Amino acid sequence: MNNTIIENPIIDKRRKHWVNFLLTLAWILVVVEVLISSMIGWSHGYQTYLYFEINFESFNYFDIMLASLPFLIVGAVCLSVIPLCYRIYTRDIKFKIIFSVILLAVTLITFETLITGFERNYINSSKSIAISEAKLELVLEEIQFKEKLFENVEKEFADTENEEEQNLDNTIKENNAAIEVYRKNIRDRKDWIEAHRADSSLIFYIRSNKIGQWEKEIKWLNNEISRLIKINSSCCVQIGSDGKKVEMEKNILRGLKSQESKLIHEIISAYENLPIYELAKTWYNLEDGEIVTKKQMSTIARFWFGSIAGFILLIPIFLAFGAFRLKYGTSGKPKK
Repeated sequence: MNNTIIENPIIDKRRKHWVNFLLTLAWILVVVEVLISSMIGWSHGYQTYLYFEINFESFNYFDIMLASLPFLIVGAVCLSVIPLCYRIYTRDIKFKIIFSVILLAVTLITFETLITGFERNYINSSKSIAISEAKLELVLEEIQFKEKLFENVEKEFADTENEEEQNLDNTIKENNAAIEVYRKNIRDRKDWIEAHRADSSLIFYIRSNKIGQWEKEIKWLNNEISRLIKINSSCCVQIGSDGKKVEMEKNILRGLKSQESKLIHEIISAYENLPIYELAKTWYNLEDGEIVTKKQMSTIARFWFGSIAGFILLIPIFLAFGAFRLKYGTSGKPKK
């Protein structure tokens, strides 16, 4: 008795249709991987060309080829994915293990290549953000430094303000009192000079000596008055200098805070144009107006690009195995 099962022609036709569809779709995705790898290779080669052109004003085609070839080779290796899946499905256990290891190696190499491409695209699209982030880091460091400096100045000013002002006020008062005495002495000596000049009974020699002595004293008193006035002016400036120093540091700090807010706004506005920004906000539970740090964005970008790369790589492998399952069944041999 013949136990051979004759399959319905309609079912067989549908099965062949789905086998061809799945394999075609798998090959399309593999070709996309090859194109991505080739474009990454071209990008690296072009970057190498620009580097040599800008820095050395000449370039070597060999260097450009070295930068591009590894990615072109990876693209070529991607073409082996579906044949490897075929060998894994249709061979015995020994060859299944060997080809599985090779497929795993090809997948990992292609995964790193795709990650490189996605990251390059992310870096290029976020160059303006990187500049703003670098500026923000410098501003934050300066703010931290200025805040410490301001605390020290304010503390020093508070500790010495009362005592220093009292000492300076006392100095000014003492100087003003001395100035009044000196001015009175000057007036007295001027009166004596006028009186001696008007008294014709005095001997000329005596009169001249006295007048000369008083004129020298007047000159000395005027110099002393000028010196004390300068000291008073210096004291007044010193009283206000500490307060001005504190106020100046406050103004500098306000300017830096304003610059910080502006840069944060620029970074947030730029990040909003990137697809992964909302994902990063949700993941780190950030409110509107809170900035996503460079480290946080890099972590999310790596996770996101890794997910996409893994999806792109695994789908054609699953499609190929699905097609071979439909074609060969569980035995790994063509269905009759």
